[in-house]
Amino acid sequence: FSDITPQIEDKKRIQKNQLELRFILDSIPHMIGFWSSELLNINSNKNYSKYFGKNPDEISGKHIRELLGEEIFNKNKPYLQQVLEGKIVNFERSLPHADGTFHHTLATYVPNIIEGKVVSFLAIVMDITEMKNLEFQRQKLESQLAESARLSALGEMAGGVAHEVNNPLAIIRGKVGVLKQYLTDDHLEKATWLKEFGVIEATVDRIAKIIKGLRTYSRNAENDPFEGTNLRSIVDDTLELCGEKLKAASVSVTVQCNSNIEIPCRPAQISQVLMNLIMNAYDATERLNEKWIKIIVTEENENVEIIVCDSGNGITPVVVNKMMQPFFTTKEVGKGTGLGLSISIGIAEIHGGNLKYLPEKKNTTFCLRLPKQHADDFKVAE
Repeated sequence: FSDITPQIEDKKRIQKNQLELRFILDSIPHMIGFWSSELLNINSNKNYSKYFGKNPDEISGKHIRELLGEEIFNKNKPYLQQVLEGKIVNFERSLPHADGTFHHTLATYVPNIIEGKVVSFLAIVMDITEMKNLEFQRQKLESQLAESARLSALGEMAGGVAHEVNNPLAIIRGKVGVLKQYLTDDHLEKATWLKEFGVIEATVDRIAKIIKGLRTYSRNAENDPFEGTNLRSIVDDTLELCGEKLKAASVSVTVQCNSNIEIPCRPAQISQVLMNLIMNAYDATERLNEKWIKIIVTEENENVEIIVCDSGNGITPVVVNKMMQPFFTTKEVGKGTGLGLSISIGIAEIHGGNLKYLPEKKNTTFCLRLPKQHADDFKVAE
C-alpha cells in the first residue's frame, strides 16, 4: 500500500483552480481565446466559443482557419503573423453573426513569449458596435449643432448682407438712370460713357464678391475634400459678409496677410471659424470707446497663424476656463448659441491645427494655427 492522499489533494486543488479560471473567463463580457503558435485553440471562454455556435470543449484543438473561415482568416493573417513575431497587435474588424447582422469589433493579440520564443498568444475581442453607434450619433449631433450655429450667425448678419447688396444695386440703378438721360439728351461723349460703365462694372464685381462670400459661408462643407486655397481670399470673402455690420458700428478692421499664402483646407469651414472670431470681437468692442479689430496672418515654420485681436482688454480667467465648452456664453439671450468656439476648435483640429486664446497679450487675442504645405502637395477638389 502507498498513501496517495497528497496526489488526490493536488488533483482537487488543480480542479478547483481550473473551475475558478473557467468562472473568471466566462464572466468576462469579451471574447477570449488562447491559441498555440500552430494556431490551434488551447482554451476559450463561453463568449468566444458561442460566436462559433459551440462550447469551449468543442473548439479546443481546432485550427483558427477552420473556425474563422477562409475569408476572415485571410483578413486576419497579417495580424497573426505579427503576433507570432512577438508583437502586440490591435485592429478593428466587422464580423458577421449567425442572425445575419454585422458587429464592429476591436481585437487584441497578445503573444506569450517563453525563452525568447512565441509559444502561444491570447486573442481578446471586444464588441464595440454600440460604441460605434454612439460615436456616429455624437458626430451627427455635432454636425447638426455646427450647422445650427452657422445658420444662426448667418441670420444675425442677414440685415447687413441685405444692405451690402442693396447699396450697390442702388448705385447701378442710379447710373443706368444717368445713362438713359444721356441718351435722351443725345449726350454721346465717349469718355463720360466709359466712366459710367466703369462704375457699373466695379459695382457688379462688388455684388459678385458679396455673393461669393455668402455662398462660401452658407454651404455645409463637412464632407468637402481639402483643397489648396488662398488664405487672403478666405479672409476677404468673410469680411464681405460682416463688413457692413462692422462699419455701421464704427468698428475699424485692418488686415495684414501675404496674398500668396495657400493652405490645404475646407474654405467654408475656415471662413466659419474666422466669422465666429470676428463676431465675438464685434460683440466685445460694441460698447467701447475705441473699436478696432486686427487680423494678422503670419507664417511660422510649417504652420500659418491667423491672429484675431480686438481693442478689448482681455478675458477674465473665470470665463477663459469655461468659454471653450459647448453652450457656454456670456452674451445676452438670443445673441449667440454658445457653440461658436467649441465648434471652431473642432474645425481647427480636423485641419490638423488648433485654436487658442492668448492670455499674455494686452488686448483680447485668439490664434488659429493651421498647417501649410507646398502648393504641389495640395489635394485639389474636383
